[in-house]
Amino acid sequence: VYQPAAPSRTAVSASAPLPEEAVNGFTLYSQSSGYWKDQPYGKSTLEQSGCAIFALSHALQYLGFEGEEITPEYLAANYAFALREGGTMNSTLVGNVGDDLGYKTRFELYESLPTIRKKLEEGAVFSFAVVNGHIAMVAEQSEDGSMFRIIDSAPSATMERIKNAQLYRREADGSFAPITSLTELEGIRYYPENDAFGGTSYWLESSYVAKRGVRLIQLREEE
Repeated sequence: VYQPAAPSRTAVSASAPLPEEAVNGFTLYSQSSGYWKDQPYGKSTLEQSGCAIFALSHALQYLGFEGEEITPEYLAANYAFALREGGTMNSTLVGNVGDDLGYKTRFELYESLPTIRKKLEEGAVFSFAVVNGHIAMVAEQSEDGSMFRIIDSAPSATMERIKNAQLYRREADGSFAPITSLTELEGIRYYPENDAFGGTSYWLESSYVAKRGVRLIQLREEE
């Protein structure tokens, strides 16, 4: 399972928008980098409307899928029908890609925290509306199940909209520290052209995530 390296806590400006580079085989996409503003997604662009696409690409990478079929560009081009007025129908996107790639999902969201924890223990991941109008990915849980690690292509959207919850970073000793600014997350990148931060990983209380409801993405058992 991929574990992101711990970068520095200094936010830096990108000199030019570039596609992200893979680290340890995992590409963490930054929706606001500037690269995606000209990448089409239906009648929109991946910069404007691609959060569900990025969350799914992150999830598929995390489960070990490889190749062009899991890139944001491919997903946007081949599943643009999932984009409706107001945003992506995540059930349509995840369900149709699941039919084609062969992973398990379901239409109903999981909202039971014990069930979500159990699924994570089984190797599942999830996409979910971390805040209204924005989709991110649940990657793993803390040892006691009280915290979930989130991979987010556009954390500025989350920070601006989140209510009744707190973002956390994990310290070297394993404890969790609440943050009041995204600059407190190690290595996060700032894009002044969009006044937004790049893709990153942080932690949320598992009870908050369960209340939002999560969409299953899980490898099928070998027959």
